[in-house]
Amino acid sequence: MDIYFETNYLQVKYDPKQQLVLQVWDGFVSKRAFEEGVDAITECVIKNKALNMVADTKNLTILPISYLEYSMSRLSEMEESGLRVLFLVAPNNVFASSAVRKFKDREKKGGKARVEIVDTQHKALSWIKTI
Repeated sequence: MDIYFETNYLQVKYDPKQQLVLQVWDGFVSKRAFEEGVDAITECVIKNKALNMVADTKNLTILPISYLEYSMSRLSEMEESGLRVLFLVAPNNVFASSAVRKFKDREKKGGKARVEIVDTQHKALSWIKTI
């Protein structure tokens, strides 16, 4: 996988063979930094016409509703460019975990991408190989 974007709170990689964007979040992220990261992810998905994405949020410590709303608005753009599957690795933090589950609710309400929530990055990457 090639590194597309990297900071102390986020690493974004792209795998052209699997048409996969992997994002790994770590720790507390300010709203500005979160939006910067989501913008980089969106750019990576659109630029590479990625079909699959794994969002490893296991070590994300907080995910306020305003962050979630921004992320979901950008997800629509990614879906329009062809993103079809989003695997979310559930955060250890209970509050962040309940926020992440709202992505599954979005799918049920008509989101184009299939959303799956798993407990490890390994499970998500293994599952992607079967799609």
